[in-house]
Amino acid sequence: MSMPVPERGAEADAPVPSSLFPRAVPSSGLVRRAARLGLGGMRWLAWVVLGACAVFVLAWAAILWLILPRADEWRAPLAEQATRALGMPVQIGRVSGHAQGVWPVLSLSDVRLLDAQGRVGLRLAEVTARVSPLTLSPLSLWQRQLVLGRLILEAPELVVRRDLQGHWTVAGLPLDQTPSTAGDGAMLDWVMSQSRIEIRRGTVSWQDEQ
Repeated sequence: MSMPVPERGAEADAPVPSSLFPRAVPSSGLVRRAARLGLGGMRWLAWVVLGACAVFVLAWAAILWLILPRADEWRAPLAEQATRALGMPVQIGRVSGHAQGVWPVLSLSDVRLLDAQGRVGLRLAEVTARVSPLTLSPLSLWQRQLVLGRLILEAPELVVRRDLQGHWTVAGLPLDQTPSTAGDGAMLDWVMSQSRIEIRRGTVSWQDEQ
């Protein structure tokens, strides 16, 4: 009895199951998936930026309408900080704040710098500081430095005095004052670093006690 012999090459011609190989994803499907991911990321970023802007606007509004009207409550702390920075007594008569458009303006009235004997060495009728876009510039924020749009010194009265011993003082500060006793000079450096300073109706008086 003879058995049928399969023809050579029959195994090679047999169909291969498609499950053995992964199905290729069309390139158009990859593009659509990437587009959906990109749109989702941009939507998330837009919400983050929108939320940050909302927080900034609320904080700025609080400064303009809640904090500035109560600026006189800072008078004593401001005088204490100025005293430590200058190394001499500083008196502030009044602090007021208001909004000029969308920018805060802070005014100090009747500012007095006293010498060691309690005499006025420098009096300023008013000091006005106005915030501007420069204050919020990336460079100012990075350096953590307060840059004002304008600093106005109204009617400063500077006293130059020579006492009985022949010692000279300017604005209440002895000319031979050392940095250790005259403060660290940070406030003076900050004032001189401002790009726009206006001095209006200033006077210099000379007092000779000899």
